[in-house]
Amino acid sequence: MIKSKLFGLIGSLIIFIFTNPANAVTLAQENFPDSSSLTTGDWYVDGRRSSEAAFAFNAFDPVTGALRVERNTTGRTVVLASVSLNTLGFENLILSYDWFEDGATVDEFIQVDIRDGSFINSQRLAIHIPQSTLPDFEVQNESISLPIWAEDNPSIFIDFTVHSDDNSDYVYLDNIVLSAVPVPAAAWLFGSGLLGLIGVARRKKL
Repeated sequence: MIKSKLFGLIGSLIIFIFTNPANAVTLAQENFPDSSSLTTGDWYVDGRRSSEAAFAFNAFDPVTGALRVERNTTGRTVVLASVSLNTLGFENLILSYDWFEDGATVDEFIQVDIRDGSFINSQRLAIHIPQSTLPDFEVQNESISLPIWAEDNPSIFIDFTVHSDDNSDYVYLDNIVLSAVPVPAAAWLFGSGLLGLIGVARRKKL
């Protein structure tokens, strides 16, 4: 009798979990509004020249509103757009963003990396290099599934590193969104309910 009730409850919980999927939510996003601030929303934007300290600069294009890297001195300019996140209670992390260019030159690209706060896990997610075959200002939409170790993690960092060696051809970054699905509460209910019924069944036998 107890076994039949137990299996019936398990079946009901499984049906509930699969017929009531959690909706994706946005954990972080950045649209890089037209601004000269180095800090926008949850994202920290840091500009550096080769082997030099951080410097003040305008990395935001007033026309497109995107982050644009411009070499305003000799040497390569590197801009880092980084965010730190707590993903505890979330899974199925998806990172999406747009990038485009208005001319291709040597050593101009966008690099995307992820790492955790313990520095044990890290991964290169993507690298985008402007090509002469790409039409200028044609938006490239990207969507990347983050590694499993980034799920339910108290500390991860996502870094967009944008390189430029030209002050007339640019590469742009915009509309960054990190979405995730909350770990279903039904899964925890399933586990606790199952353990509770097993305990009851064992006590009945004793």
